[in-house]
Amino acid sequence: MESLLGFQDDTIAVVDDDEEKSTSSSSSYGYKLVPWLNWNEWECVRDSLFSESPEKILSAINRISTWRSRGCIPVVIDATASIIE
Repeated sequence: MESLLGFQDDTIAVVDDDEEKSTSSSSSYGYKLVPWLNWNEWECVRDSLFSESPEKILSAINRISTWRSRGCIPVVIDATASIIE
């Protein structure tokens, strides 16, 4: 299904090979909550952030701002966006 922004609404779960058999929390299963919808969105923002087009760069900065509002983003992404801003 396509979202309004043109990104697919997929759920990606990262699972460690050595899963624990605990039902207390999702972190026990190796899932990592990330602010981007899927890897396609992450790659699109990364490519846009380093493109020559000012419009693409602005779009990437706006998307990273959205990620910030969803919660913690990796320091590398936050620092890179801050430098480019």
